[in-house]
Amino acid sequence: MNSTTLREVIRHPGPFASVYLDFSHDTEDAARQLRLKWDSARAELAELGADEPTTAALEQAFSEHTPAEGRGGLALIAAGGDVLVDEELPEPPATPVVRWSPLPFVLPLLDSEPMPYVLAVADKEGADLLAVGARRMTEKTVDGESHPLHKVPDGGWSHRSMQSRVEATVKRNADAVAAEVEKLVTDVSARRVLIAGEVRARTELLAALTPHLREVAVELTSGGRAAGTERSPLAEEIDQVMSGVAAERRAELLEQYQVDAEQGLPAVTAALREANAETLVVAPEELESRTVWCSPAAPAQIGVDDQVLRGLGLPDLAEVPAAEALPAAALAVGATVVIAPAGMELADGVGVRPRHGAG
Repeated sequence: MNSTTLREVIRHPGPFASVYLDFSHDTEDAARQLRLKWDSARAELAELGADEPTTAALEQAFSEHTPAEGRGGLALIAAGGDVLVDEELPEPPATPVVRWSPLPFVLPLLDSEPMPYVLAVADKEGADLLAVGARRMTEKTVDGESHPLHKVPDGGWSHRSMQSRVEATVKRNADAVAAEVEKLVTDVSARRVLIAGEVRARTELLAALTPHLREVAVELTSGGRAAGTERSPLAEEIDQVMSGVAAERRAELLEQYQVDAEQGLPAVTAALREANAETLVVAPEELESRTVWCSPAAPAQIGVDDQVLRGLGLPDLAEVPAAEALPAAALAVGATVVIAPAGMELADGVGVRPRHGAG
């Protein structure tokens, strides 16, 4: 669920049902507990006034999920009988979330959005590729030349000729893989290229990448293309690398924000309304009790009261929770949303880094 897709969600006509549940499957009675959680969420939606087609669509989406072993969460957003978000999350929410509102509640999705990457598991013949772009995955296999690929244990001119032909084949295969990697990096705006597989194949592929991609490439020690290769060590290594990338990106955005930060709902809503917001920083717990005015059909039209918006002739002004309205407005104007670290002080629980300086 990348930001482009979420922008499509906020443009969908509301109202919206937003549900975030603990979807963990780590106890003997997990299936029964999951059903009870969903039944409770559906009953709460009915009390809030959600229409039957929308709750029925969510019921079907929930029922079609088979939870993986271990901890996890489930995010469901629907409107008008259509399921707009149906995503399993790496961690469950601290508490269940059930909302029926003029805007979708997307903040938890923005907080859990993974860093995009391209993985290449290579050998001398090619590679298995995986592009992960914020919950959208693309798989591809590159099969290069298979002959000649084996050097012969002999001497003389024929031996040297065969060695050269093998090395040339390996290089051509690496070049073919590198070309596909570059396409996938562009497609998902990948922040890292992860290279796993045979040592020689990793070296050749790294050399075949463009200088820019080599700068963001990381060699992994786990994984291989051979049948029966254990997958979990590779998955753990990928998680470790990309968690570090996400932490670095978050720290970078917060450092940039501190340079010319503006805080408080009046300054933040003005920046969003003027499309002058580069980064929105929010403290969810502090923001939860606050409301703002906006046009759900045009969420960037937002303010701390309705007076500044009345003159714009907007037909659907509504007072809505700030935790719903601010992320939607940020998506509408292309701003990045960052969750404030514990202990960071923010007036009204929100701050903004202007895009063009003070507006």
